[in-house]
Amino acid sequence: MTGYDYISQYNQGLEKAREGKYEEALECLEESLKINPNLVEAHNLMGKVFYHQGDISRAKKSWQQALTIDPNNFTAKSCLEAFHSRKILHWIVLAISLGIMFFFLQEAWILSLNKRIKVFVETMGERQMVEVSAEFDSLAQKLDELKAISSDTKLKVKKGVNKKSEEANETAEDKYKEALRLYSQGKYDKAERFLNEIPLEDIRSDLKDNVVFWIGCCLFQQSRYEEALGHFRNLREKYPQSNKISEAEAKERVCLKKIRIDLAGSKQ
Repeated sequence: MTGYDYISQYNQGLEKAREGKYEEALECLEESLKINPNLVEAHNLMGKVFYHQGDISRAKKSWQQALTIDPNNFTAKSCLEAFHSRKILHWIVLAISLGIMFFFLQEAWILSLNKRIKVFVETMGERQMVEVSAEFDSLAQKLDELKAISSDTKLKVKKGVNKKSEEANETAEDKYKEALRLYSQGKYDKAERFLNEIPLEDIRSDLKDNVVFWIGCCLFQQSRYEEALGHFRNLREKYPQSNKISEAEAKERVCLKKIRIDLAGSKQ
């Protein structure tokens, strides 16, 4: 071959690549590089052909070889930068997709669990309802923990939030967590006091209904059934979409029966 044959081979490779005949294009480009290994244009074109074939590794090697020969080559630099940008974008989209999938799966699981609880409660008698009340409370705490984890995974982009408001929110959430800890230890009066000290306007919107629910549970455990009943009804009226509705309805029924029993005993 003459010294100019590498140009002919390169041009044939370019034509084959435009026609989508990638294997034939690669054969021509390889022949061109055998004659002139420093032909930057051939390395760049090979990179593009490999990329279209899905062979990312060889595409990157071709562009890097082009930069080894000509460190300032615009085409090779642009191709590598575009590749890295697409890769970053791919991982961002994947992370967002997984986050959305996790959120909806978790919400669907909670909804399904609430429905099962409601069906189970409706089939129980009074004695059974009292016996499993503690289990409901434990389960509700676990759901709250799961909800908190889900909330922490969501992206929070807030502009113009003043420092005072953030500190109030943190203090309210700290009191809420401490109240749940006290409740789990059976210290219902102290847990109630902590919950009552939380201004609802200072706590996250997705925890407002929880505060009302757990105050009712504290009162219920202290046998203050009339007060507890008021909190459970308040929850249903103010937060009809709450995931605590099923548990609240179950405890309402127990409260009503306990109140009737107390009234009947006082009349005798």
